[in-house]
Amino acid sequence: MTGVNMSLFSVPSPIRGMLNMNLSSRELAKLCCMDIKKISNKDIKRLDRTLISTPSLFKRAQVKRLLVKLDQCPPEHPKTVYELIGKANGGLFQRFEGTNRDVFIDNDIGVGYKLFKVNSTWAKYPRSDERLNDIYRNKYFYNGIYANYAQFGSIEMIDDRQVDKPKILVGVFKMIDGAERLAPDEKIPFSVLLNLELLGYMPFDVKPENFVKVKNSSGNYDYIPIDSKQIGLYRSESKRTFHVEKFRQNFGAYDYKKMFVDYSR
Repeated sequence: MTGVNMSLFSVPSPIRGMLNMNLSSRELAKLCCMDIKKISNKDIKRLDRTLISTPSLFKRAQVKRLLVKLDQCPPEHPKTVYELIGKANGGLFQRFEGTNRDVFIDNDIGVGYKLFKVNSTWAKYPRSDERLNDIYRNKYFYNGIYANYAQFGSIEMIDDRQVDKPKILVGVFKMIDGAERLAPDEKIPFSVLLNLELLGYMPFDVKPENFVKVKNSSGNYDYIPIDSKQIGLYRSESKRTFHVEKFRQNFGAYDYKKMFVDYSR
């Protein structure tokens, strides 16, 4: 009796799951539309299997991006600055321009990049946002519920904006689920800043673009710093803290004449 070529038949999803087979295109599309919190360990194992064995480059790319969302594998980052900018110009990334650096967001996998402008004096401190990791992990900062987002780091990119195309460090971070940008005139509650001070931090440059807000289980908002270039540390002798102390002496505790601080909350 001749063998039966299973590829000629469509194997129902329940049977594919029982046999731990590769995910079909239909199953993969369904997983991509699901809430990632509902994806099971069994599904993750099948994703891993599909990533390794599928001959389809398109399916492999889909699987990898889904595994990145699930924190099961690292993302593939742009290799050059122009590649990063090109993804934004092509509509694949969002881009937000700041005074010293631009932020690029890959909403599909929840990863962001922070690129300093060529002439920024802060470009010599590419790891400045890693202080946010300490803040997020602190058990007294919203009871440590944002510790999973303490993933601020940096990657090497070729800076083809410059003639000699040097390798530079570009900040990379994980997006906070449910985070909302603040309105341009929105104020940060003083209680949030006071808590940071009590935890040993020295916030400066307090403005809406340096925070996001997340609705908590009580229906209120948590305000989370997302930029620590100018967050000093008490009892520290670092250059950053030195500069922040000088800024505070010259411009006041939170800068901008405290116009973005809500002292009623």
